[in-house]
Amino acid sequence: MIADAKLTGSIAKGISVARYMLDPDAKQQDSDVKTMQKAESSERVLHIETDLANPILITDSPKASAQSFIREVVDWNQRNRPGKKAQQSQWEHRVISFHPSDSQKLNAHTACKIARESLGIVAHGQRPSLFVVHGDTAHLHVHMLYGSVDQTGKIHNPHQDFRMWEQAMEQLEIKYDLYRVDKRLACADRDSTRMPDGTNPKKSEYRMTQRTGEPSCKQRLRRLLDEAIGDSKSSPPEQQFARFLAGLQSKKIGVSANIQSTGRVAGLRLHYGIFSKKGIKASALGKAYSWNQLAKRAGFEHNSPFNTTLLKLSDRRIKEWIQHDSGGKKSASQMLSSIHGSGNKAAPRSNVKALTSTSNQAFIISPEFPDEYPEFLKEYIRAIVRAANSEMSRQQQRNNQLNDSIETILELLASFQQRAIKNHLKHHRPDNVYPSTSDTPTS
Repeated sequence: MIADAKLTGSIAKGISVARYMLDPDAKQQDSDVKTMQKAESSERVLHIETDLANPILITDSPKASAQSFIREVVDWNQRNRPGKKAQQSQWEHRVISFHPSDSQKLNAHTACKIARESLGIVAHGQRPSLFVVHGDTAHLHVHMLYGSVDQTGKIHNPHQDFRMWEQAMEQLEIKYDLYRVDKRLACADRDSTRMPDGTNPKKSEYRMTQRTGEPSCKQRLRRLLDEAIGDSKSSPPEQQFARFLAGLQSKKIGVSANIQSTGRVAGLRLHYGIFSKKGIKASALGKAYSWNQLAKRAGFEHNSPFNTTLLKLSDRRIKEWIQHDSGGKKSASQMLSSIHGSGNKAAPRSNVKALTSTSNQAFIISPEFPDEYPEFLKEYIRAIVRAANSEMSRQQQRNNQLNDSIETILELLASFQQRAIKNHLKHHRPDNVYPSTSDTPTS
């Protein structure tokens, strides 16, 4: 059992949520409601119940029923808190979702009974409540909309109430012999082995796997990382990390490391599947995949300086620069600063020739390499050289444009100067003799 989709807000939002619960075909404009709404299928309302409010039938108008229920909630809150400041939200919404395997044990009435019991555990006291059971997905779920004030005028707004909901879910799972959720933060207070480690799928990821029957991209990444780590163990300790990176490359997983100017690796991003473009932090896959843990498991620390350089050269951004025809999307200085920190040693130098065809063109750098240089290092240096040539060419073009502009300005200034001299001579020479046209250029 999972309790999620907590919503609060204005009276208008409460009406939208209630209407959505009662009428899955209603086209709501509220953004929070849209996140619950299905794009191509409609909710199937299986059962409706109310507490301390007028009963609602499936055949009743969803819009009128939603307005009527919220009006009853507001009246209840005002009646039980006379003369007191109104609370921030008159209502609260929750969804209790059951595991697909529980569908054989539950029906709509039993699910509603368990949801009502969970509300009584978390939000003590009496309050108007609306329960609607939906069965449009593989997991039966109950929407609950209830007032935030009980019969004593106390507002339900505990700090970190998600822990209370988790404990209630745990209690009811045991009581009704339902599917037990493995990882819960509240349960970790008593049992450290149940601490969520980041491997539990998020709601959107879970729904996608239920819909497609295929593992999510995160699950595939974890499996591939574990395989690469396992394969690297067959190599000597000082070669394990190189084998690990080679394994990632063979599995079409790109890496980009956050390497500080001191040479310290602060984190790792993985580029695979839906995360190919922006990447995903390795730590987002779980604690076991954070950089500190990966460094230990993949043998990075056996030869850190060598492996740090290897990690730089394996950066997927270098491959992008190599494949870019114009020499890279970044300038040479940006490339060098992003790959090498200011405190790092420079890459091994190659023999470099500086060529030039005319005096008006920029120098063109052409590298030559010793025979012992590996191919990946040659590609790395060629990429930097292409970027440098491209940057110098652009700079030369800007210089040529600037020279043309300066020449035009000087010509205009000369023209203005000659005109000023002509005017001055015209008004100050006593014999009114003008310079001949051959001596005075026209403007």
